[in-house]
Amino acid sequence: MIKLKSKTLSMEFSSETGALTGLDAASGWSIIGRPGQGLSFRLMVPLPGRRNNNVYGERQKAPSLSVSPDGAMLKIVWDKVISEHGGELDITVTQSVAVSGRQAVFSLEIENNSGYVVENVYFPYLGNVQRPVGTERFRLFSSCYSAAEEWELWPKYHNTRGYYGVDFPTQYGGGAGAWTVPSSPYALLLGGGEGLYIGVAEQSSEFIAWNTELRPGYGSSIDRRVPETPGSDTRVAAVHVPYIMPWNRES
Repeated sequence: MIKLKSKTLSMEFSSETGALTGLDAASGWSIIGRPGQGLSFRLMVPLPGRRNNNVYGERQKAPSLSVSPDGAMLKIVWDKVISEHGGELDITVTQSVAVSGRQAVFSLEIENNSGYVVENVYFPYLGNVQRPVGTERFRLFSSCYSAAEEWELWPKYHNTRGYYGVDFPTQYGGGAGAWTVPSSPYALLLGGGEGLYIGVAEQSSEFIAWNTELRPGYGSSIDRRVPETPGSDTRVAAVHVPYIMPWNRES
């Protein structure tokens, strides 16, 4: 494991996969519950005749990793990623994580030398997100159109996408109103008197959506209850839609 630490967060990254396998708050809250469900990134690279062609960071070959001399920044490089339906693609993904004061700043650069468009990017991508111990309610808070909104993550999961078009119960901003535009520059994970802020670290007009997924699904779909079994996995991601054209680079 490779470790980085800010004033408020301790992080562990797998040297074998590059996944963020540990994320702990200074208060003692273990935000990522099981290292084996740690994640790094996810891309969608549509193919002719198959739009839903994903690249999962956890299924890639071992990346190269380097740490700055002061131990404050980690760089991870995946060269020629493997997609689910298109095989190996000439796309290089470079992730940097820097700690400064209370912050952990994540950045990603994609060099697309394939003949396809990189349509969307899930990054940062957190796997097996856990509520603080003793929490009665765990939820995601963000702005919504002209107000603000909260979506339940535990003990019930608020599915905002309905039962159609998704493989798992899913939230994509906008709460139950599917017409609202998920473009808030920040989101908060809240529960038990503490929380985790995730947001855009620079001035940008980039479109951002905050996504969560409940895998493999409900313990009881009648009342949308989250399963108590160890295999339950709540994922949280910032979703970008950069549409990186072939033979282009973007960060």
